[in-house]
Amino acid sequence: MWTCPNCKLTFDLKVNSPVLCDCGTMSYDGIILKSAVLGVGSRIAKYLNWIFIYEKEGCRCKTIKKILDNYGPAKCRVKYNKIVNLLHKQANKRKIIHTKKTIKIFLTIAIRRTEIELERANNNK
Repeated sequence: MWTCPNCKLTFDLKVNSPVLCDCGTMSYDGIILKSAVLGVGSRIAKYLNWIFIYEKEGCRCKTIKKILDNYGPAKCRVKYNKIVNLLHKQANKRKIIHTKKTIKIFLTIAIRRTEIELERANNNK
């Protein structure tokens, strides 16, 4: 028997085998391999993929995604305007049609959604 630490879904296992929960958490031999909560940067990248904007060779997408993921939602709120300006600058370099308002919407949704999922994950512990 294995219970996901994030969503509390229970699996009846006959042998000790890898588990991939519906929430995205992976475990092997009781060790959590992947958290279900996406960071702010990963969430923005996911949203951009939905509208067919992908990472390209030579862009700073991966670096920015890691930075925002490491910041977490609280620090992203503190550095909100700097992040908006950074994303605006990168979008201009890649000639992506956008407005600062669009960037603010994506960033605000990503921060709030990450906060909600972190709260949910902490309440389920």
